Amino acid sequence: MRADDDNDLMLAVQAGDESAFSELVNRYQGRVANYIWQMVGDRHAAEDLAQDTFVRLYRSAQRYEPRAPFAGFLFRIATNLSLNHIRDRRRRRAFSLGGGPDERKMVLPDAKQPSPSAEAARRERGADVRAEVDRLPDQQRAALVLRHFGGLSYDDIARALGASVPAVKSLLFRARSNLKDRLSGLIEGGI
Repeated sequence: MRADDDNDLMLAVQAGDESAFSELVNRYQGRVANYIWQMVGDRHAAEDLAQDTFVRLYRSAQRYEPRAPFAGFLFRIATNLSLNHIRDRRRRRAFSLGGGPDERKMVLPDAKQPSPSAEAARRERGADVRAEVDRLPDQQRAALVLRHFGGLSYDDIARALGASVPAVKSLLFRARSNLKDRLSGLIEGGI
C-alpha cells in the first residue's frame, strides 16, 4: 500500500468514485477500529466511532488536499472522535455510580503453550500495562497508540494530532518515560 495510491483514491472520492471510497474503507477499517478500541477501551463504542470516522471522511472528501499522506488525515478524524468520546465518558462517569471500561487484551503470538499460571500472570501483566497506558494524558496515549498499535510514522502522527513532528517525538518520549516510571515497580516485583 503506497501513500500516493491512497491520496489518489481520496482524490477519486472527491470526483464521485464510490468504489475508491470502498477501497479506502477496506484498506483501513481494521486499523482504524483497532486504534480507536485501544484509545477508548470499549469494543462497541470503537465500532461505532470507526463507522463515524469513515462517515466523516466521506463528508470531508471535498476539503481533502493531498499535501501529506492520507493516513494522517484519516487518523486525525479517528483521534478527534476518540478524544471527544473519552471526554464525554469522563463527564458521564462523574455523574454515574457504576460501570467500567471493557477489558482489552493484548494478544501476543506464542509458539509454546503457556501453563495456566503463566497465562494468568501474562494477562495480569497486560492488564496492568493497559491500565497505565489508560492513565497517560490523552495526547501522550494517542501518540503512543498511533505509533505502536497503528504503526504510523511521525509525520502521520503529527498530522493526526495536529502537532509538529518534534512535538510528537516529545509526546512519545514523555509517554514512554511515564510508563517506564509507573511500570518499574511491576517489573522489579517479578511481574
